Amino acid sequence: MTTATSCSSSGKFRHMVENAFRRAAPLGIFYGVLMFLLFPLMYLITLFSVPPADYAAVNGGFLMGSVRFYGYSGAYTGGSGVLLALICAFMPIVFGSILFSYLHNKRATDVYHALPMRRESLFAANYLAGLTLLWAPLVLCFGVILMAGGFCTAILGNLYHPLAILGDLAGWMIVTAAIYTITCAVAVLAGNTFDTVMFSLAFCGMYPVILFFAKLVVEGELLGFNGWNGGLMDVGNMMALSPFTLMGYRLTRSTANETNFFEMMKVESFSFYFWAEIAWLLLTIGLYFGAVWLYKRRKSERAGRTTASSLLNIVVKYVVTFVFGVAFGLLLRATFDMRWMLTVGTVIGGAIAYTVFEAVAARGFKTFPRAFAQMGISVGLTVVFVSVVLTGCFGFETRVPALDAIESVTVNYNGRYGMRYFYDELGRSRYDLNDELALARGSVVLTSPESIAAVRELHLSTIDDLRGLGDQLSIEWERSANFGPTITYKLKNGRTLSRNYRQCSLETAQGLAALENDEQFERQTNPAFLLHAGELEGITVTNRLYLGEYFKALDTAGQKELLEALQQDILAERLEDSASGTYEAVGYLRLEAKRDALQAETMVPENTDLLITAQYTNTLAFLQANGLTDRMELDPEQITRAAVCRYSKNFSGVGDYTGVYAYADPYGGVVRSYDIMPDEEDSYYDGKYRGEWMLVTDPAQVGALYRAAKNIGPMALDEEGKSQTYQVYFEYGDEQKALCLIVDPSQMPAGLAESYEQWMGESWDGEVVTAQAVY
Repeated sequence: MTTATSCSSSGKFRHMVENAFRRAAPLGIFYGVLMFLLFPLMYLITLFSVPPADYAAVNGGFLMGSVRFYGYSGAYTGGSGVLLALICAFMPIVFGSILFSYLHNKRATDVYHALPMRRESLFAANYLAGLTLLWAPLVLCFGVILMAGGFCTAILGNLYHPLAILGDLAGWMIVTAAIYTITCAVAVLAGNTFDTVMFSLAFCGMYPVILFFAKLVVEGELLGFNGWNGGLMDVGNMMALSPFTLMGYRLTRSTANETNFFEMMKVESFSFYFWAEIAWLLLTIGLYFGAVWLYKRRKSERAGRTTASSLLNIVVKYVVTFVFGVAFGLLLRATFDMRWMLTVGTVIGGAIAYTVFEAVAARGFKTFPRAFAQMGISVGLTVVFVSVVLTGCFGFETRVPALDAIESVTVNYNGRYGMRYFYDELGRSRYDLNDELALARGSVVLTSPESIAAVRELHLSTIDDLRGLGDQLSIEWERSANFGPTITYKLKNGRTLSRNYRQCSLETAQGLAALENDEQFERQTNPAFLLHAGELEGITVTNRLYLGEYFKALDTAGQKELLEALQQDILAERLEDSASGTYEAVGYLRLEAKRDALQAETMVPENTDLLITAQYTNTLAFLQANGLTDRMELDPEQITRAAVCRYSKNFSGVGDYTGVYAYADPYGGVVRSYDIMPDEEDSYYDGKYRGEWMLVTDPAQVGALYRAAKNIGPMALDEEGKSQTYQVYFEYGDEQKALCLIVDPSQMPAGLAESYEQWMGESWDGEVVTAQAVY
């Protein structure tokens, strides 16, 4: 029955509030003492344990030594932030369950509803008592920290942020109120305390969990999906969708060296949390009035009943089925490495989760077999979602724009010079709040028809490769290129289309080498175009083994002359000529950037070593005029020994930047002789890489190897797409290190290829794989 009593005297309302306080007082005392012990007391102990000698040792927002304060407010030490988050997540549910437990007992419900009070007043009295007991310890604890910090500014220095402390207090008050209000609303709808706790936990935490597992499936299984890295699907923003995780996750992402709370709120990655707090405040107010409206219409006969057939139960069952079904499906997918096991696991996991939850909610299996129909719908909806993703999401995986519809294309291919980084006016790399390079560029924008066609062809081939693999998507590392393509098309109708792939076969990726002949590509990646006259200290020249370093300072005029010569030669260069050995490699020229002289928006690649070949006539003329060509000469007679190794990604130095052709990489390919060469008395290889290298000591074979070696060339692939290119280390005079060069299998001296296969213990069929030109 629904009673309709009415009495709104302030005296009776006050009496009801006092009664609610008395019922919850023991819990309130426990909650307050627990919070004090685990939060402000930890702060005070840490604060006053700092030796006086360290008072002035505040540097960059951190106390030197072992003392560290966390959070934008600097109010947390060690695990106190985590403990506070746990207390504020679960205690509001306990308060709500206790204060509204009378709704779940028929006799208590009849007594309370027989009182001469309106139902909204009865609800408000209990709600106000619980909210006061929740907020009072929070206010007192933050007040202690605020005052203690104010008295100890000599110790804290710039770690004391009063506004940030008050901001944190407001955030914790909002999330505790939200959790408490959700619990109160659920208590009105539920028939017993167990269901109140269970459904409160679900409604407070299910939103980020649902989105997280949906994100895992889509990002992991939908080929080409570019990732949900913004909006609600960003992991950080997901955490803001639950009052359980809103403040806790914000705390884990914060650093103590932010000195202005309001400036922090302007930072893009954290502004969402500010608005999330406002949203949860408004939602809490709305939930309160919604709970009052539901309470006024609640039937007293609901007390003591299970919630097996209610709307609460249906919603949470679907959520549980989805989450556990997808989770079990992903587990089987990872275990058996088969995509279809995701569907099988979703069915099995979803059915088990639904059955267990239904049995718990109904206190047994009395709702079966009637519940099988709802189980089928719940599991079926989850399977439909998974199936849509696995089948390409309505053509998403195969969608490639027509060539004549593309205005430009952006691709994350850098060529041989690697990522480009911006530097500030002091010559420092720019970093963001997460200590990651904020302005690193690893892609190029191309508009020429030839380059657009090459990237589009790569895209089509990658789709065919990956879709053709089916359940064999986890291909061997040796068969994949050294990068995953990320492609963005800007279409002539103003729209964009982006795709991102985690892997790409070497054979398919080789098509990108054609971009090295594009002027736009060179101007965006080559250090000779990125650096300007006046931004160099000078240049360093070496021979083709990257030995004999010699630095020469250049004035601005000399820098300008050199860069112009390099640019002319680079634009005239064809990669196929250098790779085929048409022009002999002379040596390397490294542009030494002067970091504190860089102009605004100047990018500096990781690798600024340029391979100079005989084709670089203008550059060689400049070097000869400055007496540097002699510094690049190499005497083959001084090469005493060599070591041969099949190209392996366990060993850096060939194709580290490109992944699409073999390139002797000065940035990471110079190795020590000790790592691969045995000592005279060694009878076996025990160095870092010695087991992968075969020693060559015959002077004739060493000389033949050197004549066959190149600094750059196409990657030789076998029928399985594995690289067959060799890399060779030459021991030059007394040098203890050198750059590894590359040798095409077809150019290996007679008998050496067979000897290497026998050395590695592999079978030898007498066939030689020839590198295919792909330019």
